[in-house]
Amino acid sequence: MLAAIRNYYKKGRFQRFEIIVGTLFLLAMIPTLRNITEENDVNIFYLAASCLREGRSMYEGPQMYGMWYYYSPLFASLLVPFTYMPLQVIKLVILALNLLMLRRSYVLAKRLLQLEHSSAAVGVLLAFAIACVYPVYMNLLYGQMTIFIIWSCFEGIVQAKKTQYAKGAAALAAGINVKILPLFLFWYLLLKKEFKFMVYVGIAVAVSILLPYIFIAYPFHSTLITQWLGLLNPLNHEHVNTVGEGGFIDFGSIVTKYFTHYSVRNESQLNITHLEHNAVLAIQMAFRGAILILTAWFVRNLKRTADNQGSVLFAELSFFLLCIISAFPHQRDYSVFMAAPAVLLILQLYFSNRTKAGHLLPLVTLVNLLIMGFVLFPKFLGKAARHFIFETRMPGIAAILFIVIFMAWLQRYQLFRSKEK
Repeated sequence: MLAAIRNYYKKGRFQRFEIIVGTLFLLAMIPTLRNITEENDVNIFYLAASCLREGRSMYEGPQMYGMWYYYSPLFASLLVPFTYMPLQVIKLVILALNLLMLRRSYVLAKRLLQLEHSSAAVGVLLAFAIACVYPVYMNLLYGQMTIFIIWSCFEGIVQAKKTQYAKGAAALAAGINVKILPLFLFWYLLLKKEFKFMVYVGIAVAVSILLPYIFIAYPFHSTLITQWLGLLNPLNHEHVNTVGEGGFIDFGSIVTKYFTHYSVRNESQLNITHLEHNAVLAIQMAFRGAILILTAWFVRNLKRTADNQGSVLFAELSFFLLCIISAFPHQRDYSVFMAAPAVLLILQLYFSNRTKAGHLLPLVTLVNLLIMGFVLFPKFLGKAARHFIFETRMPGIAAILFIVIFMAWLQRYQLFRSKEK
């Protein structure tokens, strides 16, 4: 049946199939509209903007249930006009923004992978849409900005490849102001020797940080910048020993759970030993150093040909986003959506030549994605089982394993350079 559908749509009719799948996908997202009345991170944004409007610092204390505002003064400034409106307005705006960025990210991915020109495109799109229902649902429901970050990274680098440096730098600077995660791409640009674009991004970030001086008093905004950078300091205790409300999936949270004396409310103690702050920090920095080495090796060893430049670029960005899940602190279940580009590339490889994939690798990949919480599986479990999975940090362990699995797929399809004899 899939072959018949593929044959029907492959000759200029793929867009019809995209419309059908996109419409069904949007219908599946309708339940996320309940975030308008439920509390999520948008409430924190709104409260932070309200503080700024009243001339108070949004960084001096938690905004809601002990959760802090970690984003830039510029981001809060842009939200101040919404504080004159009901909270539901900003929630709808951010929901719409996420959906627009989701569509734009898909368009960029489709172009890089030349998806619509592939005979396997129908199967890839259908499988990818089904796989992404749960992580997209979680991001929209919780008012998260993960989709925006993915867009920022892809838009920034794609525009730079077209020598549209100002547009690319603006996109990356926007992502950095929302969350600092796109800063990791400075390492990518350094590896690619994109020094000119690095200067553009640096200028764009500096402008975005200084811009609020236009409408915020000089001493007050200087204080806000100092407080913001202080909160982002990676040496802070809360960034090293990630406890919070639990449920984190980054590498640091795994170390905290199993190798320190810290307890998480409503979670069991699983500590093997009691490492101190400096030892935990050293382990985390060693892991991040290993990630830097691994990403450098990855970029250097991808096989490049005249006709696969888009696919190589897509693979590189997918790998960097995949590593962010584990390398940066305070990543939660919704953060697994950063693995979506890697999942899309795996699906394209699989549907282009299923026999090459074999049977074991697809099975291992599916099981790992289930444990990560990338697909609907967690919702099918009972509350006790879900609690056990997250308190043992199994999704975080699976996220690290998925880095290896992604590389295994590229190796299976011979996308790495062979060793020179």
